[in-house]
Amino acid sequence: MLIPTTALNGLVVGYFPMWLSMGAAYDRGDYSLSAGGYGTAALVLLTAVTGIRGFRGPRHPAARTAAALALVLGLFAAVFGLKAAREPASSVQIGHVNEGIFPVLFMPWTMALLIAGLIGTYKLCVGNRHTGSASSAR
Repeated sequence: MLIPTTALNGLVVGYFPMWLSMGAAYDRGDYSLSAGGYGTAALVLLTAVTGIRGFRGPRHPAARTAAALALVLGLFAAVFGLKAAREPASSVQIGHVNEGIFPVLFMPWTMALLIAGLIGTYKLCVGNRHTGSASSAR
């Protein structure tokens, strides 16, 4: 449940500045905010993909889903990041990439997924070295 809610949160935060403008000319800040939302959700989902491999149990459907969603969100982030880079800098920039990062990153479900992903990645990297079994000591 954490994977789809994080992806949905990234989509909402990424799409919100475009919806808020309601057809008006988009500026560099709108594109930056969108890229920040999409990119943050993609990075959290990629952390979850590597973290899922560190836990035991059924993991293939969740990892595939997270990887597919991370790919889509990553592409959105790249497109909107390029659009932001092509826009001229204005004297008054309303949106910033940080305004897209924080609403995605500091949601409880995203933090839970990020922590679980980091723990799983740690377990994947460390392996069975710290289990204390005699077979792993050889």
